[in-house]
Amino acid sequence: MCETHRRLHELMAVPGERILPVIRGAGIPVDLRDLGDEVMVAADLPGVESNDITIRLTGPGTLRITVRRREAA
Repeated sequence: MCETHRRLHELMAVPGERILPVIRGAGIPVDLRDLGDEVMVAADLPGVESNDITIRLTGPGTLRITVRRREAA
Protein backbone atom coordinates (compact mmCIF):
# COMPACT_ATOMS: atom_id res chain seq x y z
CA MET A 1 0.00 0.00 0.00
CA CYS A 2 1.46 3.38 -0.95
CA GLU A 3 1.99 6.02 1.72
CA THR A 4 -1.02 8.10 0.60
CA HIS A 5 -3.36 5.10 0.73
CA ARG A 6 -1.95 4.06 4.10
CA ARG A 7 -2.55 7.51 5.62
CA LEU A 8 -6.07 7.81 4.21
CA HIS A 9 -6.85 4.31 5.46
CA GLU A 10 -5.60 5.24 8.94
CA LEU A 11 -7.73 8.39 8.93
CA MET A 12 -10.86 6.46 8.03
CA ALA A 13 -10.11 3.76 10.61
CA VAL A 14 -10.11 6.11 13.62
CA PRO A 15 -13.47 5.65 15.42
CA GLY A 16 -15.32 8.85 16.17
CA GLU A 17 -13.03 11.05 14.08
CA ARG A 18 -14.62 13.10 11.35
CA ILE A 19 -13.39 12.32 7.87
CA LEU A 20 -13.44 15.95 6.75
CA PRO A 21 -12.69 18.02 9.85
CA VAL A 22 -12.13 21.25 7.90
CA ILE A 23 -13.16 22.29 4.41
CA ARG A 24 -11.39 25.40 3.16
CA GLY A 25 -11.45 27.33 -0.09
CA ALA A 26 -14.27 26.65 -2.51
CA GLY A 27 -15.53 23.72 -0.46
CA ILE A 28 -15.79 21.21 -3.31
CA PRO A 29 -18.24 18.49 -2.23
CA VAL A 30 -16.63 15.04 -2.39
CA ASP A 31 -17.70 11.46 -1.87
CA LEU A 32 -15.28 9.19 0.00
CA ARG A 33 -15.38 5.40 -0.19
CA ASP A 34 -13.23 3.02 1.82
CA LEU A 35 -12.51 0.12 -0.53
CA GLY A 36 -10.44 -1.80 1.99
CA ASP A 37 -6.92 -1.39 0.64
CA GLU A 38 -7.59 2.02 -0.90
CA VAL A 39 -9.78 5.09 -0.53
CA MET A 40 -11.68 6.49 -3.50
CA VAL A 41 -12.37 10.23 -3.63
CA ALA A 42 -14.94 11.39 -6.20
CA ALA A 43 -15.86 14.99 -6.99
CA ASP A 44 -17.96 16.61 -9.70
CA LEU A 45 -15.75 19.11 -11.50
CA PRO A 46 -17.54 20.03 -14.74
CA GLY A 47 -15.34 21.58 -17.40
CA VAL A 48 -12.09 20.63 -15.61
CA GLU A 49 -9.48 18.44 -17.31
CA SER A 50 -7.83 15.72 -15.20
CA ASN A 51 -4.37 17.23 -15.80
CA ASP A 52 -5.60 20.44 -14.10
CA ILE A 53 -6.27 18.61 -10.80
CA THR A 54 -3.66 18.08 -8.08
CA ILE A 55 -4.41 15.79 -5.12
CA ARG A 56 -2.01 15.71 -2.18
CA LEU A 57 -2.01 14.34 1.33
CA THR A 58 -0.50 17.33 3.15
CA GLY A 59 -0.59 16.04 6.71
CA PRO A 60 -2.38 13.66 9.02
CA GLY A 61 -6.06 13.86 8.11
CA THR A 62 -5.58 16.53 5.43
CA LEU A 63 -6.26 15.84 1.76
CA ARG A 64 -5.80 18.85 -0.52
CA ILE A 65 -7.51 18.97 -3.91
CA THR A 66 -6.36 21.87 -6.06
CA VAL A 67 -8.04 22.72 -9.36
CA ARG A 68 -6.49 25.03 -11.94
CA ARG A 69 -9.19 26.76 -13.94
CA ARG A 70 -8.43 27.91 -17.44
CA GLU A 71 -10.07 30.89 -19.08
CA ALA A 72 -12.49 30.06 -21.89
CA ALA A 73 -11.03 30.78 -25.33
